[in-house]
Amino acid sequence: MLKHSISVLQFNECFARFDHQKPEGGWTLADSYHHTPEMIDWMIKDKGCYWEKVVAGPGDLILWDSRTVHYGSVPLAKNPRIATCTSDSPLRAMMRAGHAS
Repeated sequence: MLKHSISVLQFNECFARFDHQKPEGGWTLADSYHHTPEMIDWMIKDKGCYWEKVVAGPGDLILWDSRTVHYGSVPLAKNPRIATCTSDSPLRAMMRAGHAS
């Protein structure tokens, strides 16, 4: 995960800084966004964010704000893992994003 990225995103600072990259329909309210390499570079160099590997053991539970910049990868070991994505977003936000009716 990109440590401290939530504070940069929470105040819309990133999206204001990169307004010139705004998609045709505007920034999405969906709970997913693929930041450009330029955005990630800015967060690291100018905002003091840094990548931190989340190390978890068997049975560990990891909870975080999904707005935190993060990525996943396929397991490299032969041990299976289970990931469950849940959301506690307000229904109003989900409806605006088109994920609920």
